[in-house]
Amino acid sequence: MPWDLETGRVRIGLDAADVSRDADLTVVMGLTLELAEGFCNRRFLLATESGERVTPINRSIRLKRWPITAVTNVVVDEVTLDSHQFVVNATAGFIASPHFVGARAATVTYEGGYAELPVDLEWALWQTFDTVWAESFSDGTGRAAVTESVGQPKAVTLFDVGRIDLDLGTTALGSERAEGPASALLDKGERISTVLARYADEIGGV
Repeated sequence: MPWDLETGRVRIGLDAADVSRDADLTVVMGLTLELAEGFCNRRFLLATESGERVTPINRSIRLKRWPITAVTNVVVDEVTLDSHQFVVNATAGFIASPHFVGARAATVTYEGGYAELPVDLEWALWQTFDTVWAESFSDGTGRAAVTESVGQPKAVTLFDVGRIDLDLGTTALGSERAEGPASALLDKGERISTVLARYADEIGGV
């Protein structure tokens, strides 16, 4: 079951071609992904990261979106490295270079993430989606309780759980595992947490 709107429509009881709830589905699918990625301290979907800034603590650093499919640019303290000056462990999401040692900052432009999600990870996302969808619409209004405009929410209030902020810069992908409402929601299902733990960044995740 792919992670897309068509599958989401069917999952909430609509015809696969019925677009009437796409705005709400987009909000809840986005929140579900934010929760799972925050829990695992990484990003899942294939995309290009333009200038992910990291602070090296040794010769190897892990990027947020992996597996890595391509690295196009690495800048260390404003000096661009040649391709032979770093090595990439694509599967684990690591990039290493002796130039990282003692550096103040490194900026990496790359493509990473799953083009097709692993089956068990898809299962965990949809199971989490079911919970978020039910919680979001439990007020009976038929609308998600979104703080900002639909499509670009800043926060969502899950009834019986509380407000969850969606600012990647401060919450979901911080240096430590997600705590509070995000962790509480995901921990409702032990099997979901077990699956997500397989994909967690063991350095900063669970």
